[in-house]
Amino acid sequence: MYTRIKGTVDLFPREKRLYNYVNEVGRRVAALYGFREMSTPIIENTELFQRSVGGDSDIVSKEMYAFVDQGGGNTCLRPENTAGVVRAIARENNLAFPLRYFYTGPMFRYERPQRGRQRQFEQLGVELLGDSDPRSDVDLIDMAGEFLKQLNIANDKYTIKINSLGDSNSRKQYLEQLRAYFNQRRTSLSADSQARLDKGNVLRILDSKSGADRQVSQDAPKLVDHLNQDSMSRFQSVLKGLDRMDIRYELDHNLVRGLDYYSHTIFEVVVNSPDSGVESDKSPPLAILGGGRYDGLANELGYKGKPLPSIGWACGIERILLFMDEGLVPKEPLPIVICTFESSGSPEIEWRAREVAKKLRNEGYYTVVSDLSLSTSKQIRAANQRYMAPIVIVIGEEEAAINSVQVKHMPTETRQTVHLDDLSRHLSGLGGVTSLPQITMY
Repeated sequence: MYTRIKGTVDLFPREKRLYNYVNEVGRRVAALYGFREMSTPIIENTELFQRSVGGDSDIVSKEMYAFVDQGGGNTCLRPENTAGVVRAIARENNLAFPLRYFYTGPMFRYERPQRGRQRQFEQLGVELLGDSDPRSDVDLIDMAGEFLKQLNIANDKYTIKINSLGDSNSRKQYLEQLRAYFNQRRTSLSADSQARLDKGNVLRILDSKSGADRQVSQDAPKLVDHLNQDSMSRFQSVLKGLDRMDIRYELDHNLVRGLDYYSHTIFEVVVNSPDSGVESDKSPPLAILGGGRYDGLANELGYKGKPLPSIGWACGIERILLFMDEGLVPKEPLPIVICTFESSGSPEIEWRAREVAKKLRNEGYYTVVSDLSLSTSKQIRAANQRYMAPIVIVIGEEEAAINSVQVKHMPTETRQTVHLDDLSRHLSGLGGVTSLPQITMY
């Protein structure tokens, strides 16, 4: 007996419908804001994330599924998708910026599985490449709010935390003071944060989930106090834009996002832990969506043009599902079930049943052919109990002879003989029967 790998889940139809609904809302919102869907490979070169996310980051050093493939290449399962999107556009010529892309798909991180966090998880994200205007930061945050709104996650249930990492010059001066601050309080830090201090990754101490580290970080120097004039002016423009758009936010000077490629605006959407409902050291606020600006990443990954300003955000669908109103998800369509009269018992009638099913499917109706080896009463009972079918169509030799079927409307228990040419029109007039929706292209 085989078991699934730890940190993965099997999604049966009910659960898969929830994932599909979140993705469909994401596609709809993306279309409203002018974003088009793209996809990148699940496997990438390990060096891509060492270069972009940071070789000493937790994602790369502890959580990445990396291996040497049969050709001797260093390969990994993607832990996030911004780097993949940027890698893809860095090799393209004659792109018309700005580019607005969104994506959805599986990501992989080797971490402790828990509610809303698996080792294989689904992520939906958006990337805006080639726009440096502070108003684009506001647009992306507004887009995140609209996405959550359409999932019925009310804005009084979450907080948008925002900070600025400034430019590289601002961070360089700040990191010197931050390193000195944590060195003086080294013994109060967790073992992981002491190791980060030794490696020079002091900014990531602010991102620690340890209660002790968070306590020490409360009085740490603030990056906002070290922003140069250009960085501060830019950040103030973003905050004014959020105010103008009536988007509620909270300044969080310890927010750093933990990835090397971020600069200037960073933000997270956090809610209280669903396990406790209150914030504590054991259940800190849970981030369900986050992102920020990553100006210059494309150039680091080989883009030959001018420095490419970019911003994006992503969310884990598993975490979204913890807070989404499942009542929004449309109910599964109920099928039309086709049965035969047991007295017929001929292969010809059974094939006629399948021909009628094909006709209905071509017209967009969800149609199931019953187990025709059963008696008619058992077929109809299964249609009612297993499928909860609103319509049962019964075919026998008499019906086949006049190119008709018997249509039984289960809610009213009425039955009527209908010619095949009139079947679709007859079904459209009955309650409880709808054709499946057409595929929407974005």
